[in-house]
Amino acid sequence: MKFLSQNLRGLNNPQKQYALKRCIFQEKVDCVLIQETKMSSSNFSRLVGHIWLGVAFMHVDVDGASGGIATMWNPCSMIGFELWKDNNFLITEFQTSNERWGLINIYASNNKIGRKETYGKIERIMDIIREK
Repeated sequence: MKFLSQNLRGLNNPQKQYALKRCIFQEKVDCVLIQETKMSSSNFSRLVGHIWLGVAFMHVDVDGASGGIATMWNPCSMIGFELWKDNNFLITEFQTSNERWGLINIYASNNKIGRKETYGKIERIMDIIREK
């Protein structure tokens, strides 16, 4: 299984869209994690089919001028379930034919305090998930 994670610093540029699409198909990627889409969920939903036809995905809205997180995957390779969504992260559980596992797509602040808050939230959420 192949994964790609990239901070794109905006996905509104057609050249970035084409480069991402080309990479997904050339490398035969199964799952893509994007940080800083800088797009609303509705705009991302309209765009995603042009990048990867038939893809399953989850997206966190942009927050001001930065942010926007997307996790996309090939539904023929795995099934994904959203576990938790926040401005700075997206936690997804995946199931393949023989495994079940989780993935966290994070866009944390450059600010030390903000980063600590984000990781603290994730830690508390993971405790809740483990209890279930």
